Amino acid sequence: MTRSEKIAAVNQWVQCFNNLQETYDKGYALLKCDPDSPWANAMFNTFEAYTQILAKLLGDKDEWLNWYIWENKAGKAGFEAKAASWKRAKKIKTAEDLLNLIEAKPKTRS
Repeated sequence: MTRSEKIAAVNQWVQCFNNLQETYDKGYALLKCDPDSPWANAMFNTFEAYTQILAKLLGDKDEWLNWYIWENKAGKAGFEAKAASWKRAKKIKTAEDLLNLIEAKPKTRS
């Protein structure tokens, strides 16, 4: 995959999550279904499988995709993260920021 294809894939994945969350919120308001209901599990388990496939394609061995979508609110929280080879933590707000984190080369010993 090219860099632009990877960025597009991450952005599409984020949009999928946003659509899923919007659908869940509307369904919850209507049905009052528990987050562990079969209905919610079907949606979120499918998204988790999608995340695992994308992680494999991007080489995300450290589960940065899960951190980005759940904890960092797809970049909206603007949390910082640090790759082992970086001197300082950086704000991870965009798909490009996330890819920089995932693709950071490990530190080499001299």
